[in-house]
Amino acid sequence: MAVVEESRERQRLYAPARISLSPAEDPSLVKRGLWRRLRDSGAGCMLLVFIAIGLAIFLFGVAGTVGPWRDGIRGNNDPRSLLGFMAFGAVFILVASRMLQIVLAGEANTRRQRKRVSRKEPWTEDHPWKPEGMDPDYSGQTGGTILGRIAFFALIGLSNLALGSPSYVLKAIVILFDLFALLILYDSIQKIVQSLRRVRAQVRWLTFPTFVGGRLEGTLLLRRGLRVSGPVRATLRCVQDAHERGSGKGGNTIEAFSIYRQVQEIPPSGETLETLSVSFDVPPDLPGTNLGREEAVYWQVAFVVPVAGPDVEVVFLAPVYKRA
Repeated sequence: MAVVEESRERQRLYAPARISLSPAEDPSLVKRGLWRRLRDSGAGCMLLVFIAIGLAIFLFGVAGTVGPWRDGIRGNNDPRSLLGFMAFGAVFILVASRMLQIVLAGEANTRRQRKRVSRKEPWTEDHPWKPEGMDPDYSGQTGGTILGRIAFFALIGLSNLALGSPSYVLKAIVILFDLFALLILYDSIQKIVQSLRRVRAQVRWLTFPTFVGGRLEGTLLLRRGLRVSGPVRATLRCVQDAHERGSGKGGNTIEAFSIYRQVQEIPPSGETLETLSVSFDVPPDLPGTNLGREEAVYWQVAFVVPVAGPDVEVVFLAPVYKRA
């Protein structure tokens, strides 16, 4: 195992902050306590109103396109304007629904943070750790991710109507967002290909917990062997969620930032990869995992497995703590 990179440069991660993730024990956010969360969150009730407004706009466009009220609603208007009502209403619903999912997740996580966690052994209560076989991080968030991406693409598609504007500045902005959408589309295709491969990955933590200044050891397990084309890239990183600059302490925008990275390249033992052992020396001067606050700190190990086509990428939470 060769360390090919080690950095303490603060870098933004294109990953959701912990506060926006659905709690691991209730990923749907719907099965339990939905109305209580809506009641506790004023923003949630307001977003429900926005969804209702979007639905009304969408249904107005539908009623003017088909049905017994079509001629009365359409009048002398261009039929394409009613299609625009339908598109705008659909985008309004999608964006508001995704925002509602994030608000509900944040409300649920805030309640969890109020629970007292043992200072001496926080790993016994702060997360449902399963050192004998951990599933990838962010798993169970598929529904919210799909909804968020559909809403994003719908919003980008609607913004392309501005390409008909005579303003070159506005056209340039729309094209810039289109290029960003292409990156999101490429990442989405990668995830679709990975799901079709049915890669079922877990990690078994051999040292649980690991303390800063110690050694983190684990084994990557693949239920279905992968035919690899080169060394596996394993990255240990310390992540800190923080309010985005300019949003203020009371702002709602929290982003994930990597404050430490250690990258290793590990050659597989054969052409087909089923298990892979990893070990990292954790620096002693870095913070340990603290999931009990809004600006959470946590450790992850990210694997990039080179295969034919898009590489397989999986991320796992790592049990790295600071001694009490």
